[in-house]
Amino acid sequence: MTYENTLQIGFIGAGRAGCSLGKYFVTKGATVKGYYSRTEESAMWAASFTDTVHYSNIRSLVNECNTIFITVSDSEIGNVWSELSCHDISGKIICHTSGALSSSVFQNQDACGAFGYSLHPLYAISSKENSYKEFDKVYFTIEGHEKHLKDLMDFISSLGNSITAISSQDKVRYHAAAVFASNLVCGLYEKACGILRGCGFEENDAQAALSSLFYGNSSAIANRGAKDALTGPCERGDVSTIKKHLNVLDGDDEMIYRLLSKELINIAGQKNPDRDYTALNDILSLSDKEDLS
Repeated sequence: MTYENTLQIGFIGAGRAGCSLGKYFVTKGATVKGYYSRTEESAMWAASFTDTVHYSNIRSLVNECNTIFITVSDSEIGNVWSELSCHDISGKIICHTSGALSSSVFQNQDACGAFGYSLHPLYAISSKENSYKEFDKVYFTIEGHEKHLKDLMDFISSLGNSITAISSQDKVRYHAAAVFASNLVCGLYEKACGILRGCGFEENDAQAALSSLFYGNSSAIANRGAKDALTGPCERGDVSTIKKHLNVLDGDDEMIYRLLSKELINIAGQKNPDRDYTALNDILSLSDKEDLS
């Protein structure tokens, strides 16, 4: 029997992340013992949802679990660890699921005899009850103590998911990448809706007009990568159209357009290595609109 088959998993925190991970683990046949939460009501709900038990105190969870997931807000992970480290956690695997924090949040883990990890599902968990249904395609990352790093990676792989180990020094940069691909996209989409509203669209119409364009493009990027999915004036090297866009944009909208279009030129150059994008790059580097005429 491999180590990942002997994991007895307990969760501290019964919010979206804890419930989604726990439910997913259970559906894949992993052993989830149950939940402890700041409010007993939420722990009871999570236990019912996952067909496990709820614990009225941390000590009981520690006694029954060899692997403990801390699934609380980033600001509370350190506090939960402080409480957890007051118990006998020697030999225990301790994981948090923050995208931004590394395992260094588990201060003095060696003195406790525990092994700390950050194990992050690269997914926007929006629903406590339904997000787990999408976890089959979620990519995981892990960083932490060498002792059980491979065991945890093998466990995630046994569920059918891909996982990559990263260094603690790269954790914040990794999280920034996730924000670019997720949260910042929301900002860009709202910018696009705002520009359409400036053209006379009602809010609902702006959303409806852009939705199929957004879905089609995001699907192409996810399935084929940005290079193969790229279309539009930058990819074509359409200097005339880019000039017109820059002439009608101002302030932050213009700055965002310039910066991202330069990135698109880099992608376009990879897609079309024989195409010359020098003129387009020069136009995007100009700061004075008068030079765009």
